[in-house]
This record gives sequence, C-alpha cells and structure tokens, in this order.
Amino acid sequence: LLLLVHILLGSFPLFACLFQVSKQARSESIWLHKLSGRFTLVAAILSSVPAMYLGCKIHDNNAWQRMCVCGPAVVWLVSALLTWKYAVVKNIPQHRRWGLRFTVISHWIPCISRVLSVGIWIMWGRPNHWSTHPPTSSHPDLFPTVTTWSVALIVPVCELMVYLDTPRLATKTGKKREIKAKVD
Repeated sequence: LLLLVHILLGSFPLFACLFQVSKQARSESIWLHKLSGRFTLVAAILSSVPAMYLGCKIHDNNAWQRMCVCGPAVVWLVSALLTWKYAVVKNIPQHRRWGLRFTVISHWIPCISRVLSVGIWIMWGRPNHWSTHPPTSSHPDLFPTVTTWSVALIVPVCELMVYLDTPRLATKTGKKREIKAKVD
C-alpha cells in the first residue's frame, strides 16, 4: 500500500515539474504556475514519507544500500521544502535554483536509475541468467551498483543544471560573467 501511495503521489511531480521549469509556461500564466506548483510540492512531500519508510525497511540489503535509497527521498523532501520556502519569501532566484534541483531529483530515480541499470548490465557482458533482458534497477544483482551510482551522480547533476540555468551577461571584453543573484 505504501509503495502504491508513493507511486501515485510521486507521479504527479514527475510530469508537473517539466511545466514548472518552463519559462514559457510561467510567463503565460503565473497563477497556473503557482497553483500547480503548490500541488506538485504537496504531492512530493507526501510521497517522500513512504519512500523514506520503505527505503529503511529493505530487508535484504546492507545499511549503505538502505541509505542510498532513503537519501534521495530525504534530498527530494528538502528540495521541495526549500523550493516552497523561497517562493513564499519571494526570493525568485533561489526559488528557481531549488525548483531545478527538485526537478532533477524528481526525474533521477525513476528515469536515470533505469538507464544506469541497462549500462551496468551491458558493461557486465549482458549476462543472460536474468529473467528480464535487461533487468530492472531493483534486481538483486544490480541494485547495489545502481543505487551507489545514482546517489554519487545526483548532486553533481543537480548543480550542473543550476549552473547551466544561471543567467550570464556579456562584458565589454566579450567574456561572460555571472549575474549576482539575491542570496539570503
């Protein structure tokens, strides 16, 4: 039941985040952006609780693997709360940064872990003893490697996305410099 709650609530942010970070969608209707953003963040907050509980209850994995499952849920919850906080205090540059981090994390586990599992399966020579080809990321042989790589890459990718989204100005010398954003 908890897994079903996590999947149902977590699927809303998975799709809504794509529209939340769209400049065109925000510019056309800021009211709709705010309304859907509230629903997205509430769904993520409610979905992260069963994810953390289930991650801690994985019985056939060691503490590191349980941490690798619970960690992204905690980071997802924190990024949702900070996205909300900076929207409430009207610090839009920080709101946007945390919203991007939230979007990356929202897509990381359901999408990237699947890609990683296929890559790892291929690197291992595509063993055919698995019942599915390629196996899922939760397969016992792949799970430790997939979770470790997922956790190792999540923060650098989040920060790369924030860096790529940060506006830059051309100076007189032609070099680019970062615009100083309002920081709390």
